[in-house]
Amino acid sequence: KHGGHISAESQVGIGTVFTLYLVTSQDDTVVENIVSDIHPDPLPKNATILMMDDEEIICDVTSEMVALLGYSMTSAPNGTTALDLYKHSMDNNNPFDVVIMDLTVPGEMGGKETIKKLLEIHPKAKVIVASGYTDDHVMANYEDYGFSGRLVKPFQMKDLKNELEIVLQM
Repeated sequence: KHGGHISAESQVGIGTVFTLYLVTSQDDTVVENIVSDIHPDPLPKNATILMMDDEEIICDVTSEMVALLGYSMTSAPNGTTALDLYKHSMDNNNPFDVVIMDLTVPGEMGGKETIKKLLEIHPKAKVIVASGYTDDHVMANYEDYGFSGRLVKPFQMKDLKNELEIVLQM
């Protein structure tokens, strides 16, 4: 329906090449909206991120994304471990720059409970809530719960970059 097409060329024993032809938009506002989402200023480097998520694959993928942005990341599977890691970083005068917390951790302390305790440890902590439950009250009103930002799962690199940039500049 969009006027594009896919072609394939294959040679036995050599491989296959698929070519995708996509139609570009004639509407300049689409291009302007995309360009306005890209911030020209580079992100500050050497930031440290703590990611709390019970799904190892999410931590692994996010860690790769964070590394591409020039940051380092430590992960925790639940709120208790995240609090221990954060306390340790504070005790060593090297607090995490940003914490990303999954809102729900089955059978453990999730983001809503963990942020309360984290803000008792460090009231100025910068914390991003992450969840796929976009209709959750916490996601809709994240600032009311002490979060500095939010990421809707699954998030893309540009979403992570933009949210980290905003939160790091707070």
